[in-house]
Amino acid sequence: MKQLTLILIASLFYGPIATVIAQEENYDAVYLSLSKEYTLNNDGTIDYRCAKILKLQNYRSFHRLYGETFVVYNPDYQNLKVNQAYTIMADGKKTATPENAYNEVLPYFAAHAPAFNQLREMVITHTGLEIGSTIYLDYQIHTEKGFFPAFMGSILLAEEQPVKSMTVSIKTPQSQPLYFHLFNAMTKPAETIENGLRVYTWVFHDIPAVEVEKLQTSPTGIYPSLIFSSLNNYQPLAGFFSNQKAFLCETNQVMEGFVATLASKNPKKADLVFALQETVVKEINLFSVPDEFTGYRLRTPVEVWNSNGGTVAEKTVLLSALLKQGGFSAEPTLIIPKNMFDAKIGNLSSLAEWVVKTEIPDLGITYLSVKQTNAFDMMTLDPGGIFMALNPDNTFQTYYPPENKAIISLTGLFVIDTAYTFAGELNGTLTGNALPYLSLVRSGEKLKYYFRGGLSSAKISDLSLSRLSREETSFTCKLTKADVLKRDADMYYFTIPYFSTGVDSWNAGHLPSERKTPVEAPSAIAESYNLTIVIPENMSLFSGEKEIRIKNKAGSFLFLVKEKGNKVQVQKELMIDGNLIGTEDYPALKELMDNWSLWQSNNLIFKK
Repeated sequence: MKQLTLILIASLFYGPIATVIAQEENYDAVYLSLSKEYTLNNDGTIDYRCAKILKLQNYRSFHRLYGETFVVYNPDYQNLKVNQAYTIMADGKKTATPENAYNEVLPYFAAHAPAFNQLREMVITHTGLEIGSTIYLDYQIHTEKGFFPAFMGSILLAEEQPVKSMTVSIKTPQSQPLYFHLFNAMTKPAETIENGLRVYTWVFHDIPAVEVEKLQTSPTGIYPSLIFSSLNNYQPLAGFFSNQKAFLCETNQVMEGFVATLASKNPKKADLVFALQETVVKEINLFSVPDEFTGYRLRTPVEVWNSNGGTVAEKTVLLSALLKQGGFSAEPTLIIPKNMFDAKIGNLSSLAEWVVKTEIPDLGITYLSVKQTNAFDMMTLDPGGIFMALNPDNTFQTYYPPENKAIISLTGLFVIDTAYTFAGELNGTLTGNALPYLSLVRSGEKLKYYFRGGLSSAKISDLSLSRLSREETSFTCKLTKADVLKRDADMYYFTIPYFSTGVDSWNAGHLPSERKTPVEAPSAIAESYNLTIVIPENMSLFSGEKEIRIKNKAGSFLFLVKEKGNKVQVQKELMIDGNLIGTEDYPALKELMDNWSLWQSNNLIFKK
């Protein structure tokens, strides 16, 4: 169903869609022409050429968005050449870009990272800009043979502004096959021979701008995207990594002593794993340098340790080395988005993330981040990725995250006394990506950090994890909280408790009335609360009893409030049947989410 939905979207975008481009005046700018050319030369060098003609349509376009063009490259292996840069003003006058408009700076992501201070970013400042002016820019980057492990690329065939004409051209020697996959579209390339090179050319017209909406998958999952490579599988790339000295995961005496000291303080194996992860996350600086600018080459764990900083890839290998020193298995693991992955095309340019695969006694296989001391296994947190674990013997294993349904089921009995102190007992069950499993493994007491609403900041006691597993966790606890009611004149407000890893974690808020792209939620979800609240004898439920029942194509919603004596029964449930919801069912999802988010569905009002 997901594939069908995306194909339909692509056919709408790339068919006869004059009505879409008719709205281009509503955008900041419009690309009159955009060309991207990738060439693998006969001598093994690589050329990338980009040419754009961009018309500016308002002040924001040149004051905030397109007044400058930024081109990052590695001068140790790459040369940048600007073929032409000028502006045609609204009256037709041509303004050439002066010499002082070209300024090389250190890329922002290489700041405070001495190992990457050789990188450069060319800032091209466009001149003569005004409403109605048009920027012309043509530049190319020449890369030495061997800098990249393969001739490869990933291209999103859409931009933040509408594009009237886009051309993508890929050239290879006639003896070199090109492996490519066009996602979300079925356009075939034209194949020709030019100067002894085989040329593949795609031409697109009237491409709409990329929409940015809540609960949206990445643009490559919606809009046509192209990946290509000179390799027909990932094995050579796995070998490329494994043959680097960094992947030997060697340590020095200082690192070995550190692990030994940490092991003495954390006799439980799981605690040692988490302590090592916390060290790498919190004490080793993160340099957010994209792998493409280093040629996908990593410094060794010892170098990263001694410099107290590394890229995501380097910190991943460092954590792997420390885990191995501690007696654990550890494999650096790549995450590639499903919507840009083809096992028959060896392509690292789509690489989204690095994590560490390890096996923790009593916990099993676990994927750890080096950016955060994650509360969730990374495979649970990123169900849209393909996990590729690298082995020391030049091999790799590919893992596909299972599609899990998030379940939150909480049942509680609470008493509010005359001093407005709240006390009671709560039982709960959590599954899927609503279950912060690794957080609870570290300490069950961390459960209290996930309570919101009336339970926020409550004191937790008598906690019992009746079941603790990554598939499902159940708990019982007692909670107390003072001043649980908020007073306004003679009214008292109480916010219905909820667990923060459910729908609240989606950060969806109130959805807009219209939708242009499919909704992709983290997962299907079943979130339910069944609470009994005992109030003082001198108080009554002013907001009254309620009953809302909705069942539609997206799922169901229930909100039920009943009062009997001094007891108020609250039942609140939201069921969303799938994580991908097409635009045709969006009104149904909005109806559920709007009712779930209503102030009246989240608060009770009492009166003396």
